[in-house]
Amino acid sequence: MSAPAQMLLAAGAAAGFAAPTFRYWRFYMTLVDASGTWWSLSRLKLMDGATDRALSYTATSASASVDPVTNAFDDNIGTEWTNNTVPAPAWIAVDLGAVYTLTEYRITSQRVVTGRTPRAWLLQGSDTGLTGPWSNVDSRSGETGWGIQETRTFTL
Repeated sequence: MSAPAQMLLAAGAAAGFAAPTFRYWRFYMTLVDASGTWWSLSRLKLMDGATDRALSYTATSASASVDPVTNAFDDNIGTEWTNNTVPAPAWIAVDLGAVYTLTEYRITSQRVVTGRTPRAWLLQGSDTGLTGPWSNVDSRSGETGWGIQETRTFTL
């Protein structure tokens, strides 16, 4: 691992976040952008360099989804994951099949309307399974004003 990467991992650990090396990953959403009743996103990419490690792996969500959770990981801009549990938090989780160290993650907002994309969340990892326990890897808030099918990248 490069010296800058080691420094970033050390800084993350000092801030209370785990190193981004896990097999199981969870995207835990706490606030939605504007709709007040729906969660939705077109894609969630979990990147190890240039490789999307979550592409087409086993996924699950906190409750019954309007559109399947697997849509968030199929790399198809024409599909989406949608859930109507707002205002309660929602989550989606994925088993990558092996342990990977992520370098970044990318979120693409919903494909039809605005206001359903999360504005606050935790990215979490687990070594034991899709039910946790979970370690916080990244935390975001204030991610508002998502456009239709807008992609934002978050570096770990």
